Amino acid sequence: MAVWDALLAFMAATAQAQAEATKEAQRARIDHAKTIRTRYLGRKPTFSREHVTLIRELAAIGSSVGAMMKTRPACDALQPLPLHRQFERCVHGSV
Repeated sequence: MAVWDALLAFMAATAQAQAEATKEAQRARIDHAKTIRTRYLGRKPTFSREHVTLIRELAAIGSSVGAMMKTRPACDALQPLPLHRQFERCVHGSV
């Protein structure tokens, strides 16, 4: 039983060290990116200007989010995208 406990303690310590190293590396990448540019712009939008205009018009008339998302071009359906963030950009005009 002592060997089992020692093995679990070692695995937990290894996982914690890995998590801390990953967090530190991510912080270093973010700090480096901040020195290069003033603002992280995120992923480039996959919507065209025409599609943004269509989404805004649908939002103005009170369409549901589901109805708006069904207007996405077929090629965008192949990419795993954070739809809620792109929708917010479109509706709130920060594209």
